Amino acid sequence: MGAVEKVNLRWPKQLPCGLRAGYSLSTADPVRRTEMENGRFRARRVFKDVPTTASISWLMTSKQAQIFELFHDSDLNGGVLPFDIPLLTPLGMEYHTVRFVEMFSGPELAANKKWKYSAKIQLLKRAILPEELSTMKDLIFDQDILDLSLNREWDDFKAD
Repeated sequence: MGAVEKVNLRWPKQLPCGLRAGYSLSTADPVRRTEMENGRFRARRVFKDVPTTASISWLMTSKQAQIFELFHDSDLNGGVLPFDIPLLTPLGMEYHTVRFVEMFSGPELAANKKWKYSAKIQLLKRAILPEELSTMKDLIFDQDILDLSLNREWDDFKAD
């Protein structure tokens, strides 16, 4: 029998994306430093894959707030289970597997009968380009030009 692929829960489609205000990403330091007697330090990389924590807030209607709290309590077992949520990173807007770091704060009554929730969530995989692209920095930097050129020159291309 083959291995069963685990499917994560998805952020409910009825819920909004995070607010821009206060949104930030913070990556754990993978380096350990040891201070020497002469004042210098020795550094060594201890981990390659370190977590990124996002500080995020949502503004929700009463119905969305009800769905959010139900999703957190029932589907995520009180915030213990991981789930996939669309997040904006330097790679663009895409789904990331995350988990709650701690209990969210809120609901806080905001303008127009909206409810504000805030949380710290941990991305289980860092949003970074693959290491194989480290020799292609010019291509990465000029990807918009490449995309425009390919679409203009190959606009008649049709996949079979």
